[in-house]
Amino acid sequence: MTKPSQPDASLRQALEAVPRFSLAHLPTPLHDLPRLSAMLGGGHRVLTKRDDLTGLGMGGNKIRMLEYVLAAVSDRGYDAVLAGAEFPSNYCHQMAVSCAKVGLRCHLVLARPDGRVEGSDRATAIPLVPRLAASVDVVEPGWQAVVAGMERAAITLAAEGSRVFEATRPHASGISITDVSRYALGYAAMLVELQDQCSRFDIVPDELWISSGGPTQAGLVVARAATRLPLRIVGVGSGAVEGHETDARANIAAIANGAAQILGLDLEFDPKDIVNIDGDVVGRYGKPTYGAIEAIRAAATLEGLLVDPDYTGKALAALIAHLHAELRPKTVIFVHTGGLPSLFSFAHEFADSAFCIPGSV
Repeated sequence: MTKPSQPDASLRQALEAVPRFSLAHLPTPLHDLPRLSAMLGGGHRVLTKRDDLTGLGMGGNKIRMLEYVLAAVSDRGYDAVLAGAEFPSNYCHQMAVSCAKVGLRCHLVLARPDGRVEGSDRATAIPLVPRLAASVDVVEPGWQAVVAGMERAAITLAAEGSRVFEATRPHASGISITDVSRYALGYAAMLVELQDQCSRFDIVPDELWISSGGPTQAGLVVARAATRLPLRIVGVGSGAVEGHETDARANIAAIANGAAQILGLDLEFDPKDIVNIDGDVVGRYGKPTYGAIEAIRAAATLEGLLVDPDYTGKALAALIAHLHAELRPKTVIFVHTGGLPSLFSFAHEFADSAFCIPGSV
């Protein structure tokens, strides 16, 4: 039997040299999912790394990232953070509570959901959680409306005397791709933490699956290369945002290169090095697929594990489909990146599958 690899001391030291706030409750648990594994058959073993339990503001993967990003924001003299997104946005939710924790002002621009929910509780409830920790502008649906709203908010905040870091549009704050890569450091550190746990419990994973189209997967890719860990890392996107489409593999590779530079690692990544499932198979951002809804039901009924319809639900659906087709038994770690605040906004999708969209995951 292959022995678990040991955490890499040089990577740990490089991470410790980068300033960070302590926001997350770490280490997060690593749990077996025996009933889900049995349902899949084939001798597979599925475990979950519970990054939905990072603690601050209902948890989630962004808390790890913001430890490094907000430390840099604060060190550079910014006193306000501006961010925006379409529905749903775990990023904005976690940005709001993280800024509150470290004493930075946070202003969010959030687009309400389009279509059938206009005027409903779902449309008006979106800003409630972040509004507890931030000021919020709600704009019309669509990415262009979010961008226009952020431009207006930046002018207003500056006129009020704030020095504003535009987190969603870092170039507007003079931030380079290398600085954007600071988001990835949280998940380079997470892989070191996970190696500690696998070593302690004699777990030798073959693959790690995670919902990501950017810094989360980039950090894992950097740490895997730095430690020469024989672990296949698979990211699953949440779908394209209309008017804000990106090439996920190119984006992840660019962020990984910047993260390696910050850490002083002699590593270089190419889009072909990245395994990321995206496109039609995951549908549109903010629109759950049939596969995601079924994966959510399976996780809840078999393991009492709650995952959300847009991020972790789609990633879990992709993993289930993969293992159903895999003949060789595998040990797989599924990283639960959070997203639970948005789960309650999708109650209609569980009652009526007509509101879901086609998609194999």
